[in-house]
Amino acid sequence: MHHTPRLTLSAKGMKDVESVAFSPDRRVLASGEKKRIRIWDAHSGEQLREMGGRIGRVESVAFSPDGRTLASGSGKVVRVWDPHTGELLRQLDGDAGWLASVSSVAFSPDGTTLVSGDEAIRLWDTRTGEQRRTLRQSLAPVTALAVSSDGRVLASGGLQEAHLWSAGSGERLLTLPEQASQVTSLAISPDGRVLASGDDAGAVRLWDAHTGRELHALTAHTGWPADVPRHVAVAFSPDGRALASCGDEVVRIWDPRTGAQSHELPGDDTGWVLCLAFSPDGRTLAAGGAGAIRLWATRA
Repeated sequence: MHHTPRLTLSAKGMKDVESVAFSPDRRVLASGEKKRIRIWDAHSGEQLREMGGRIGRVESVAFSPDGRTLASGSGKVVRVWDPHTGELLRQLDGDAGWLASVSSVAFSPDGTTLVSGDEAIRLWDTRTGEQRRTLRQSLAPVTALAVSSDGRVLASGGLQEAHLWSAGSGERLLTLPEQASQVTSLAISPDGRVLASGDDAGAVRLWDAHTGRELHALTAHTGWPADVPRHVAVAFSPDGRALASCGDEVVRIWDPRTGAQSHELPGDDTGWVLCLAFSPDGRTLAAGGAGAIRLWATRA
C-alpha cells in the first residue's frame, strides 16, 4: 500500500467527516459531516453535489447495492436520497428515545432491507419504507452495526455489549463477552468468520463470529488525549486479507489472521482520522477526518 495519498478531498467549510461510503461502481464517494452530505467523483476528487441543510450530524452513510439510493443517519431520522440528483426520497422515523440518535445505517446485500441503529436495531422495507422488525440489545443505545456479506447475520454494539443476530428470524445468535468500553465500530469479514470491533478506549478486537471467542486484542489508537473518548473505526478489505482501523492521527493496516500490524498510513495536518471505507474492488481506501478525506491506493 502506498504511503502517500493518491488524492485529498476537501471543500470550503468542511468539518469533521464522520462517515464515508463508496458507490457499488466505485466511481463516487459519499461523505457525511455536520449538517451535510457531499458526493464526490472518486477519480478526480471533484465535489459533484451537496445535500442536507438542517439535518444535524451525519453519523453514517451507505449506498444501496444498485447504487440508486444513499441512506444517511442523523439525529433521530434515517433519510434516503437520490445521490445522482440530491433529491430527498424518503424519511424513516423509528421514534427513538431522547437519548439515542441514528448512529449506523447499512443495506442488505439484496437491497430489500435497510438496517439502522438508534436505541434499537430497525429493519426497514426499502420498497415501502415500513419498519419490518425491531431488535433490542440490553439498555444501551446501538452505537455500531454491520451486515454480513451474505446478508444472513447482523452485528450490533453499544456500551459494554456486542451481539450477533439472525437477519431472517431476528434471533440473537451470540453475545460477546462484556467489555469495559463502548463499541464504536463493527465489521464482519467477507467469509463471515471474524467480527472486528473498535471501541472508545482505542482498542481493536477480533472475534470468532461463530463462538464469540476473542482471537486478538490490539491496542491500536492511543494518540487522543487521555480524557477524550476515542472513536475507533474498522473496515475489512473486500478480499478479507486486510483490516484497516483509525482513531487517532494514523490509519493502521492489520493482518486479521495473525493480529499483526503490517503497516500504517501517516497522518498530516488535517488531524484525527474518524472513518474508513474500502472501494468495492479493494484498490482504494478512503479515510475521512478533520476537514478532509484522503484516498489511498492499496495496490498498483
